[in-house]
Amino acid sequence: MKKLIFILPIAIALFSCKKTGCTDPNADNYSSENKKDDKSCMYSAPVIFWMDTITAQNLNAAGFSTVNIKVEGNLVGQIKTNRVCYSSPDCTDTCVYKTQIGLAAQTSQKVSYTFTNTSDGSIGSGNIELQAGSCNIIEVNY
Repeated sequence: MKKLIFILPIAIALFSCKKTGCTDPNADNYSSENKKDDKSCMYSAPVIFWMDTITAQNLNAAGFSTVNIKVEGNLVGQIKTNRVCYSSPDCTDTCVYKTQIGLAAQTSQKVSYTFTNTSDGSIGSGNIELQAGSCNIIEVNY
């Protein structure tokens, strides 16, 4: 009887504990098993970069066949001038360069981006407020 009295409170404590973790379904580390939010959610934002035929023609005429894409000064990828979209794309189009930008524990973040040629000469730059879970679209213009 003494064992039962001792074991019963321990069993109740173990099985009544709520699993803690990220409870936001928009977060990268979400788990439906988590019942109590511990503020550990981490987010990222899908970003696509694209250019139209006019920009591609202008870049080719200037002798550029590749555009380097930098976010916050870090190279995240390249887009070739033969990869053009004929209308404004969405995140499912294949005419774009796609990447994910980490936002840490924020659901949005303002970032700077630059486009350079392969010799690091400036082609363009700007800023965008990235939104976690939303398709963030940036056009290369030249």
